[in-house]
Amino acid sequence: MPSAVQPSSQKDLIYLSDEQKKVTVNWKLRRVEKSDFFEIITVPVHIVDNHYDAREESNTLQHEIAPLCRLVKEYLAGSQRKGDAILQLILPLRRGFGARGNAFRDQLNVYGSSLGYLDHSEFAKEYQPPTQQMAATLADIIPFSVCTVLVDPSLTNQSGIQFKLFEIVSFPWIMQEQPEWKTCALVHGRDSIEAFQPIGETAHDLGIKLIVLDSPGHWLLTSPQYRNLYEEFEPIDMTIDEDFPRRIANAVQTVATRRGRIDGICTVSDRCLLPVSKAATALNMPTGPPYSFATAIDKAASRQLCADEGISFLSVRQPAELRNHLKAGTFHAQYPLIVKPSTGWSSEHVFRVKDEAELCLAAERVATRRNTKILIEPFVDGPEVDANFVLCDGELLFFEASDDFPSPADGPGAGMESNFFETANVLPSALPQVEVDRIRDRLYRLLLDMGFRTGVFHLEARVIDSSMEFAAGQDGILDLRPRFVTEQQPRDGSNRAKCFLIEVNPRPPGFQSVYATRLMYGVDYFALHLLAAVGDNARIRGLGQSFWDRIPIVFPSSVGGPEKGFWCSIVFITGNKGGICDSTDPVSDLLARSPSLKPFISTGMSFFKKGDEIPHATPERLVFLGFFLVLSWSARTDIIDVAQQIRKEFRMAII
Repeated sequence: MPSAVQPSSQKDLIYLSDEQKKVTVNWKLRRVEKSDFFEIITVPVHIVDNHYDAREESNTLQHEIAPLCRLVKEYLAGSQRKGDAILQLILPLRRGFGARGNAFRDQLNVYGSSLGYLDHSEFAKEYQPPTQQMAATLADIIPFSVCTVLVDPSLTNQSGIQFKLFEIVSFPWIMQEQPEWKTCALVHGRDSIEAFQPIGETAHDLGIKLIVLDSPGHWLLTSPQYRNLYEEFEPIDMTIDEDFPRRIANAVQTVATRRGRIDGICTVSDRCLLPVSKAATALNMPTGPPYSFATAIDKAASRQLCADEGISFLSVRQPAELRNHLKAGTFHAQYPLIVKPSTGWSSEHVFRVKDEAELCLAAERVATRRNTKILIEPFVDGPEVDANFVLCDGELLFFEASDDFPSPADGPGAGMESNFFETANVLPSALPQVEVDRIRDRLYRLLLDMGFRTGVFHLEARVIDSSMEFAAGQDGILDLRPRFVTEQQPRDGSNRAKCFLIEVNPRPPGFQSVYATRLMYGVDYFALHLLAAVGDNARIRGLGQSFWDRIPIVFPSSVGGPEKGFWCSIVFITGNKGGICDSTDPVSDLLARSPSLKPFISTGMSFFKKGDEIPHATPERLVFLGFFLVLSWSARTDIIDVAQQIRKEFRMAII
């Protein structure tokens, strides 16, 4: 079937008067790729200095096309770009409606500076195909394009990037029926704009109006510049007690009486997960069973589900109970041990202890937290992974594993004054595929055993008897490397490796990881979490798959294997000193001092601006100053090396 677009001439010309450039779009060499609901027209573009030739005027058309002109100008702003480019227009082949706004952002940002694009997608926007066999100029075609892409072929070739736009955008971004806006109550509006903004923006892209439920005096109420990120704010007593689910349900009903139907309730706050599930259940709204959430957030209950692994642990309510077990010999401590709250978050009050004195002291410290038992379990000296899952009706739609780099408490001889706060996270994991598969299968089965069927889940685990370990190589770079039984014989983890659960979080990972997974796989955890809350399983299935499923790419099975692949690192910047921030823009300052880092940095964010108060860090609570996302299409060692340089060069003045 021929394309619906038949250009009226062999070439189109665009004159950029302020740039003194002439852009030639060569329709004669166009290429068309088609699916059942869209087509991509690919045409070469030639950009030259503007030398006007009157002879061209008779057989070409000149147009000032604002969106494309803007895209070309941004393209030219790249590092000394000139000459050829590739223009690709994504056009619908049938009438339909937008499944979400920014539909192509997470599919294309992975290619960084190798391309520019204009994403015209909007939620519920009507898309119309070009008139059949229309004779068209570029100005006629552009309005039908849902996304316009300009690719730099030289950059693409140099970096070895596989750019296959047709496969990338072959997901259901168009719906046959016009979707309706939904409304969702978000319990706990987050503690900062950095954490709240991606949720608010994603909700709008999905056609979901957010009603924020949080304490009176919440910072959102005194920040009118962010009013566009949510529909309404309903004050509520956020005390975590037995009555909290009822207060949530009452607040939702109050808002519904005032403004109409509320379709769901959600939260990304650990302490609110169980109360929200109870409130949603009471209102007959989509949610997992409350008993599933109760099991997940109670680490002792989760550990009990893993009893078949033969891992001994002890859960007590008070330090005195622990001392009684030690005195009676009913708990045989094998050090080192981990002591932590049975219900806790962010690695706070998690201690590694090496003797009985530290064990009892750590238990006393954990006991200072309210309403939690004390969990004592073995310290597993194996690689740690973050494992994220997307489920829909019990089916596993998406899974990823990333390497959590060692924390201070992982060091040899570390005691209880060391911490387990994150330092860096690298996607994808460099563990052998057999070990990654073992993690996936074990934890997926565990989620189903807990009773979960639909949603986004962030789990943490370690690998017992892994064939890999974190070690510094000859280059001095710390990374996963083969573990040797003898000097010549590497350990085989294919039969021995076992998954050791650390914790289950029935929610998306932190927003830094959400950004990384968007970039790495084109999957938006916040979007899927919100869709699960309003029961939109059809869009979960449509948006819950990675573009790598459509573009096969071979990742290294281990660091010792081939280095070609795509790598992303989350670099956490922490601080110890409190005071007043005296830096205007630490990220820009870093790039100015170290411009060689810029090609590797996709995102850089400081959590404090000039004049903000920075709290003092404590042994139980670290202060995060910012984070970076670092990318490489070449080698994993690149991003680890760049991460080290970022930590070394980052400066934030504190007075």
